[in-house]
Amino acid sequence: MKPLADLLGGSPGIEALRDRVRRLLERQGDARRLPPVLIEGETGTGKGLLAR
Repeated sequence: MKPLADLLGGSPGIEALRDRVRRLLERQGDARRLPPVLIEGETGTGKGLLAR
């Protein structure tokens, strides 16, 4: 499963978001839990998709 495969788009903002999430996941490695992350944004921007 590719955790970032559902994040569609190629804008610089989406690419930066993918890079940040990828780095976070790589740093955690085999950790059982990820650190808490606050996801902010307007309604309909995909916050729930990113959280999953």
